[in-house]
Amino acid sequence: MTVNYPGPYEVRFIYQVNGREHQLRLSTEVIGSPQPGDDWTTITCTNHLGGTVYLTIEADAFIADLVKAYNSSDMTMLRAELWKYAPNSYDATWISSVTKTDPGTNANPTVPAGQLIYTFRTVGGNIMKVVLMETGFGSGASIQPPWTGSHADIQGEVSDDLGIWYARDGTRALLPLGIHPGINERLFKKLYR
Repeated sequence: MTVNYPGPYEVRFIYQVNGREHQLRLSTEVIGSPQPGDDWTTITCTNHLGGTVYLTIEADAFIADLVKAYNSSDMTMLRAELWKYAPNSYDATWISSVTKTDPGTNANPTVPAGQLIYTFRTVGGNIMKVVLMETGFGSGASIQPPWTGSHADIQGEVSDDLGIWYARDGTRALLPLGIHPGINERLFKKLYR
């Protein structure tokens, strides 16, 4: 079985919903070799077409779409962190971070222990998942593409030609497969048992 390791770099988006902290992790390719403590705003990445873009620009755009997807004042963005992985391992070294205080603005309720899983087919033929915890979606039927609204915004962030996010197989998301709302069993047990 093929093992797809994260990285070579990974951005961890740390956010809070109803006082509970969650992480969304996306791999990226950084240009050069930033060192621990380097200024977040000076780090550049390779986009899907081989061009150069500042990490801060893409991360800010993703955060804006993430906050839109939640559409709730229950969710607040806390920070984004850049980590570098040793090749073929799960060993990571912190490189840089930035505080982000983007709060949700609407009064829409979130679902405790809920999760929303976006799935995509990658160029490498594998599956990429983007998992959002405690959104306004509980259990329900899967949502098939084409997606609209904030779902289409998330799709655009991970699959756009000018994007910088990669799946763990090292290739980009290409084709949306489905959105799967449900309950996260581990978080459910933590909250209710």
